[in-house]
Amino acid sequence: FKDHMQTPPPPLPEELDVPAALDNLVLSCLAKLPADRPGTMSEIGDQLLAMSFDAPWSLAHAETWWKQRTEQPQATHDAQIHKANRSRKRTRHN
Repeated sequence: FKDHMQTPPPPLPEELDVPAALDNLVLSCLAKLPADRPGTMSEIGDQLLAMSFDAPWSLAHAETWWKQRTEQPQATHDAQIHKANRSRKRTRHN
């Protein structure tokens, strides 16, 4: 329980191809200390609007993205989380 309360969540696995700015925003929303989180939904919205992405995103893209990830076998998902946790631990110890 202590580890959950103090250890920041790992970044999203690279295989998900999430832009760094979006990953950083998500991680800031999950920050353990309230002062490290965005203060308002407007602030989050402003950060999202300021982001630029290499490829356009549409509802069709979103549906495909979710379908690919929800149909993924649980073992693959667990392996991705395990890999991200290992990477985070190595980074933290360096």
